Amino acid sequence: MIDAMIEACTGIVDFASGGKRRRGSGVSRLGMPNGFFINNLIWFGDGVSRKTAISRGFTVEPGEINSFSVRQLNSLHEKLRIVLGMLGQEYHLQVQWSIDSDYRKELEQYHQETLELRRRDPLYGRFGVFVRAERYERYLAAMQEGRLRRERLNLFFTRVIDTRVPVAAGSAMAEYFDALSRKESLSLQDFALGALSRLFADCRIIPMQDQDHFLFYYRLLNPNIQTGTTDPLEAFDPGASIQRNCLHTDGMGVSGLPGVSLAFDGFYHAIFVVRQWPRRTFPGIISALTSMGFQEYAITMNIYPKAVDKVIEREERHIQRLQIDAVSERKQSLATDLEAKQDKVTELQQGRVIPLDCLYIVRLWHRSADVLSARSASLRNAFTAMGGAIVHHATIPENARQLFYQTWPGWTYGRYRAFDLAAEDAYLADLIPWSATFTGHLKDAEAIYNGARGNLVGIRTRIGNTPQHGVLFGMTGAGKSVIVSDLLAQIGHRFGFRLIVEEGLSHGVMTQTLGCEPVVISQNGNLTINYLDTHGSPLSPMHLAFSAGLCMLFCGNEGLDAERRALRHAMIVENLQQLYTDAFTDWSVANEGAAEELRWLACAIDKYLRTRMKGAHFGFDDAFAAFRDWQQRNPDEAKSFVEDLGEETVTEFAKNRTTERLVRDLAFCAFTSAQFPTHSALVEQLLYNRGGGLREKEESDRVGKLLRSWSRDGEKGRLFDGVSNIRIDGRVAHFELGQIPEHAVELKAAANFLVANYGRQKIISMPRAVPKIAIFEEAARTLDIPGGTKMIQEYYRQMRKFGCNILAVIQQYDIIKESAVRGAMIGNSKMFMITAQQSRDDVKEIAEALSLSPKTMETINNYPLPELMDPRERFSAFTYVANDRMRRMVGTVKNVASRELLYAASSDNETFDERKKALAQYRDVVTGIIQESGAITCAKEESATDPIL
Repeated sequence: MIDAMIEACTGIVDFASGGKRRRGSGVSRLGMPNGFFINNLIWFGDGVSRKTAISRGFTVEPGEINSFSVRQLNSLHEKLRIVLGMLGQEYHLQVQWSIDSDYRKELEQYHQETLELRRRDPLYGRFGVFVRAERYERYLAAMQEGRLRRERLNLFFTRVIDTRVPVAAGSAMAEYFDALSRKESLSLQDFALGALSRLFADCRIIPMQDQDHFLFYYRLLNPNIQTGTTDPLEAFDPGASIQRNCLHTDGMGVSGLPGVSLAFDGFYHAIFVVRQWPRRTFPGIISALTSMGFQEYAITMNIYPKAVDKVIEREERHIQRLQIDAVSERKQSLATDLEAKQDKVTELQQGRVIPLDCLYIVRLWHRSADVLSARSASLRNAFTAMGGAIVHHATIPENARQLFYQTWPGWTYGRYRAFDLAAEDAYLADLIPWSATFTGHLKDAEAIYNGARGNLVGIRTRIGNTPQHGVLFGMTGAGKSVIVSDLLAQIGHRFGFRLIVEEGLSHGVMTQTLGCEPVVISQNGNLTINYLDTHGSPLSPMHLAFSAGLCMLFCGNEGLDAERRALRHAMIVENLQQLYTDAFTDWSVANEGAAEELRWLACAIDKYLRTRMKGAHFGFDDAFAAFRDWQQRNPDEAKSFVEDLGEETVTEFAKNRTTERLVRDLAFCAFTSAQFPTHSALVEQLLYNRGGGLREKEESDRVGKLLRSWSRDGEKGRLFDGVSNIRIDGRVAHFELGQIPEHAVELKAAANFLVANYGRQKIISMPRAVPKIAIFEEAARTLDIPGGTKMIQEYYRQMRKFGCNILAVIQQYDIIKESAVRGAMIGNSKMFMITAQQSRDDVKEIAEALSLSPKTMETINNYPLPELMDPRERFSAFTYVANDRMRRMVGTVKNVASRELLYAASSDNETFDERKKALAQYRDVVTGIIQESGAITCAKEESATDPIL
């Protein structure tokens, strides 16, 4: 690109050949600017000038200004004043705000992932492909019809640099310009990004690259871009000039129609420039311009700092004249003006006011001259409402063209300066359009939704391959199940395993689309899940704690003081330890060869933990998972690691009292389901325990009898006792608990605990590199169990390192507000979804926990309930709160589900049974869903982009 720039320099050839040096293009020019995209800079001119103007842009993504609280607006005002003050005499600032419908890049990336899913998994990925394709087609049509809305805010910092060439040779000159442009690009980035990041920690600020600068120019000069089908970046030539790359219109002509400033690329354009500032401003006044109810308009501010000493000198001359006039004419008005001027000089001298010049341009465009005329009238009214600001409508062709050139990105050195207005930072800060559309994680989005104002919002559950745990808060009827089903339909293919624990079979049909069936747990069923089975993982302290907690629930704790509960818990743990030790001893005798290999492996894992896993928070089970993954990746290296231990080291390890138990714990990862101890064995051990004193025997006997009712022959059925007769080898473990009667509170709580622990063991036993997700639709049930809080805490604190996302659904915040689980759940979650709530108190408490603004609280309180809406306009809304690398994002998502998804997200057991029977008539589940859902009424496409706030 540097060589191409040099070739374009009209004076380089003469200069390099020793001829007379031709005068290069100056920094300022009258007319259409031109330059190059070089090393992430916009380089204006051709390089022959002794001075060259350069610019670099920064994409800023704040929240929408309409959602700011008064406190946020006042804080923003002060921060923007600081930005204006940091320009000094060296930098100019151009603020570019625009609104359009262009989401092409993000939608095409989303579509490519859908096509890859169809290629990779044509059978079980079919429903996900269908849901994603429906959303893509819906969003693409809305974009092409101009129904989507996207506000963009970009800041361009510009300055003039010395570009006198110290060398004459072509290759040396290319190296010189390349090094110079790289240095200046980094310099501008350090200056602007450093300051902006410190001031606006709540904003995402992204330095623009060459492709971004190109796309910005391309959108400006080719407003037809959103109706095209090709990607403009395919035509980007880094070696070509700005005009050659971007100017592909049929010329900027004069239409002759009243109210039209310019006409090009099939659009009529109207250009307005501010001639008088509002009489009074306040933070947020600019929202009158940024929310006019239509698209296809842009605001450009070119801001030029002024030398303070010269401004003071000029003001002092005015003061001298006013002093003379005030004495001679004896008018109070002159005395008032004199006092005002004196105050202004004082403020300038003390640095309380920063003098500036500003060119403020608003450009509108549309295919219809009549529509453009109507919008121009609306714009005039908006300015009038802003404290009586006065604007000039540029209808003289040359006048309009020159103003249009001043709006080119990064260009602040045009000579057409007749419309610059003197300004001060105090009120100019209020007129900066510091607003951008909330798009969430739209870049590399895993799922895409409509937003509250015709925008699109992206959601990501993993950032840099790191799981982002989440919590969904929502009352009954707020659309929680549809939200979760929709999310799973869009992102499910990214996970190698998903655990779902729910009541109501909301996700039953979804599970069937993956070739799996829900596991329905009932009091009278034949299902058995042995809670003492570690399911391929070593025995761990956490598993013992969970098993003991479940037994404590079986026993009941009413009427027990804290000391007795602690003693009972200790007794259960002691008996569990003995039960596992006996099982290990029997296995070791029957499998001497395997037991010897196990000792070597346990010693190797312990060494791996001590030498390769830094951190006191890692345990033996963590080391087991890491060592197992290492074995799979590098089997020869792992084998050598084990063999290098030596017989003496292994023998000492197996006999040492502090490590011998690790050999026992590791053995259980090799046990079959039939080899594990069962609940009946624990009951028998407690009932026939002959150790201890009389009181201990009495307590042991009492606990054994209480646990007996939960055995195979007891009233609670066979769910908890016996050899596990379920094996989850598919990609989904879906447990349905809704068929347990509501009055069986203890059984339902125990079942929740049981399947959660089963899922935990399954997740731990899988390779860490396999992405996983666990969804708890009724997380509150697990909190009722002794040890349940600890389980949920462990899910949120520990599962991330096993590559597992956690999403818990909470109906009422009260349930976790005073619970010990609150810290783990809120503190370890990076993603929150808040639907309509039952009361304002709930909203207030959630807002306090998540540090949400009063404006966000008001928004949540105004969300409608889907069940009360017209089916043709039905949607569910939620506030999406997510952490980014540089800020926290907060905004509204509008979930408009397709009829196929609504059909799949069945809401109760009866509905699921009906749909299961109906779908059985078709050759596959997805075909059945498409056919059977035809009778369901869903929201119209057009309503999806209607604003809701």
